[in-house]
Amino acid sequence: MSGTNKHLGLDSDIPLVYHSYMTPEYLKEWRNKNGLTQSGLAKKLNVATMTVSRWETGLRAIPPFLSLALQAIECETKTRKED
Repeated sequence: MSGTNKHLGLDSDIPLVYHSYMTPEYLKEWRNKNGLTQSGLAKKLNVATMTVSRWETGLRAIPPFLSLALQAIECETKTRKED
């Protein structure tokens, strides 16, 4: 991935492959921007609502795969809007 990682809440220009996390603040911002509640995002990810809450409050580490899952959700949403 080229360019900066500002869109993931990261301050560096190090390629994303070297980052294994996103910030809790970014996750909450992404969720709100995409019109999802914690419960709604949890259902799409097949995790408990409390898991999303803990990611957003920093009580649990956000797994490295989450950025890919969020991209997939965005693609799914975009595809549905185009249909």
